[in-house]
Amino acid sequence: LEARQFGGGDPGDDIAALRELTLSLNHAAEAAIRSWAGNNHGVRDAVERVDHNRIRTVQRAISRTISDTRKAEVMTSLGMDMLVGHQLRGGADDMDRFSAVLDEFLTLVYSHRTQQAS
Repeated sequence: LEARQFGGGDPGDDIAALRELTLSLNHAAEAAIRSWAGNNHGVRDAVERVDHNRIRTVQRAISRTISDTRKAEVMTSLGMDMLVGHQLRGGADDMDRFSAVLDEFLTLVYSHRTQQAS
């Protein structure tokens, strides 16, 4: 994201970069790590740190599109829930479906777009 100057340009470009990054994750490995975190405090702490940073990054991008803070928080939460759900349901083999889910999510995000957000 740093190479793309994330947060410094068009919010739509940032969201597109996040979508691309999300699709490129090793979802099977992340699911295994999340499962491991259920039994290991150190791993759980690491997963929580990663999730916290993801939430912060996604929230920043969405907040530049949706000026209503509460709606931006809800959209961020929905996005994270979709990611984790995809991983834990074993969706790593069905990236076409997940790509379509992300497209619908972005349609929902953009339906809340406001002129004031930047």
